[in-house]
Amino acid sequence: MNKTLAVIAVVLMFAGCGQRKAGDRGSILIKSAFIDDTSYMIVCKGYPREGLEGIQAMETAKEAALINAQMIAKDIFADSVDVVRQGTADRYDTADGYAVVTYIIKGPGLKQSLRPERPPVE
Repeated sequence: MNKTLAVIAVVLMFAGCGQRKAGDRGSILIKSAFIDDTSYMIVCKGYPREGLEGIQAMETAKEAALINAQMIAKDIFADSVDVVRQGTADRYDTADGYAVVTYIIKGPGLKQSLRPERPPVE
């Protein structure tokens, strides 16, 4: 578990730390909602690392979108839910200057595993 968090922290430092121009990059979270009692969907954006172009830029944007989804999920669910192991990137889409991931978390009793202090917006 600690190794996973360390890897996520390192990737976040490199994938999301480039300078951001105001107006360029809006809200990261596009949509989040329960699909059913055992499945939750997060759709969010990721932006490429500054200075990269082409495939490298899109791949870092995809990785940033995945990490963003996992971090959002960690804020939504209690620590008993391992959002990395229980989640999968269902789909990636690319747009001009960013990538979008559809991230699905599945698990029994997921709806009962929300953090009481931070329920998701539906």
